[in-house]
Amino acid sequence: MEPLIEQIQNPPTEVEFPVAVEWLQKHQFRARDDNDHSVTIDTALDDGGDGLGMSPIRLLTAVAGCSSIDIVDILRKSRQDLIGLTVSARGIQNEEYPHYLRRSIFFTRLGETTWTNLGWNGRSD
Repeated sequence: MEPLIEQIQNPPTEVEFPVAVEWLQKHQFRARDDNDHSVTIDTALDDGGDGLGMSPIRLLTAVAGCSSIDIVDILRKSRQDLIGLTVSARGIQNEEYPHYLRRSIFFTRLGETTWTNLGWNGRSD
């Protein structure tokens, strides 16, 4: 049975990761998880905020971080040589509503691994 079909037929155990986002003032929010870790979200002065936290679009770091962990796990399970991994995420934003239009994530690895060995080209967009 192919791995993807097997995963669909036998999904892994689901785990919830609850988060809450609380409005503080202007465009400032605090995002908090169930372990009481928090991140301040804010927009720049030009956008009506105080610039005291990461802007929502810059929180693509969460997507890049999660993807990075997945890639490292996939490479290790595939017994691929990995010396380093860099993930770059970019959000393209419109000046008018809706602001968020699209995102791109680029993976750069060091080692003997080739993405084609894993059936993937190293790009997500």
